[in-house]
Amino acid sequence: MRLAIAAFIAGGSFLLFLPTVPDYWLSAAIFTVAIALLGLRFFSKATSSQHIFIILLCVALGFAWNAKYADHRLKNILSQELEGRELSIEGRVAALPQSNSAGAKFAFEIEHVLLGGDRIEQFPERIYLSWQPAWRDAQKIPEVIPGQRWEFKVKLKRPYGALNPYAFDFERWSFHQNFGASGSVRSGELLLDRDIGFIDFELAVEYQRWKLRKKIQRLLPEDAAYSGVIVALVMGDQNAINQDDWRVFNATGIGHLISVRYKIYLSLEGNRYASCL
Repeated sequence: MRLAIAAFIAGGSFLLFLPTVPDYWLSAAIFTVAIALLGLRFFSKATSSQHIFIILLCVALGFAWNAKYADHRLKNILSQELEGRELSIEGRVAALPQSNSAGAKFAFEIEHVLLGGDRIEQFPERIYLSWQPAWRDAQKIPEVIPGQRWEFKVKLKRPYGALNPYAFDFERWSFHQNFGASGSVRSGELLLDRDIGFIDFELAVEYQRWKLRKKIQRLLPEDAAYSGVIVALVMGDQNAINQDDWRVFNATGIGHLISVRYKIYLSLEGNRYASCL
């Protein structure tokens, strides 16, 4: 069993040494799996041969698993032809926003995209938006809530990140979060205040997290020094912690505790939501 797990991990890790995801990864994986299964079928009495074919099977499955993941994420990137163009998009706020007096940053699930009246079919499923008031035309940014349906005028770009040493790797973070683009909101129209279906479990949890954060913020003074830390410890909203506090946590070796608290909260909130169904 341990040998099979190690082979699966080795197969997935092999993809990391390749410059690109091979176009023929699926065909190669199917061919290798077929060879391994045939070997197990015709050499069923030879123990050593069985071990070899099991290792080969697990390596192929591990490689196919990571290749499918990477291929899907890489195809979810914004086309270069659409960078900087003003687009009209419709969809839902997909996660707990990072909101303050300067605006809001949030994940957005795309359903419809229009460019000059023409519908675009191939487009990223999720993007990361920033809505801030323009310095020439100050406007009050409305509160963005998980589950809301909006129509936005946006300008997008591919998820680029800074190359400064020890800086936040935005491009890597966007890849893991499945954000195919990032950009700014020019204007928005709220279409539906709450659009959360019965099976939208993850979105329902994000909405409950937003309600809890609002309640904590109402109870705390506006000038509370560690209000963001309290919110993060209670409900795992790591974006509420400012960068100065993060530097202190990382320097003292307790930064990982904030992440652990989020996973614990999410599991408890999931159990509570399931019990209400």
